[in-house]
Amino acid sequence: MVGKRWMSPSSNTKRIADIVHEWSMGLINLDDVTITTLVYENFSEIGQPESYSDEDGNGQYDAGEAFVDVNGNGVWDEDLGEVGLGGPNDIVLYKVTYSWGLLTGFLETLVGPIEFTSSVAVRNEPY
Repeated sequence: MVGKRWMSPSSNTKRIADIVHEWSMGLINLDDVTITTLVYENFSEIGQPESYSDEDGNGQYDAGEAFVDVNGNGVWDEDLGEVGLGGPNDIVLYKVTYSWGLLTGFLETLVGPIEFTSSVAVRNEPY
């Protein structure tokens, strides 16, 4: 639509990949980058679990305990965010993860690759 800057889901993640490539000066292999998005109704929900009834009082969710399935996937989730890009006024958490292999193979066998994660939460425009 002329006059509106709307991006499809694939173009949103493509734009994020382009930014990572640009700011990393090409040092990051984009094939090894994972971009995920989670949608929330408000900022305070980010990283919060779906609510549940702690029937045995142990302070954690156990299989079989009743829960509120906020994202509608049929299972209890430690993060109630819904996968996607949301709609108008939704909060979207963009997370970029990259595993960086160490320069020496010997060190990598001892400690493995180093995983870097960066995220940003934004509110979608109202249209």
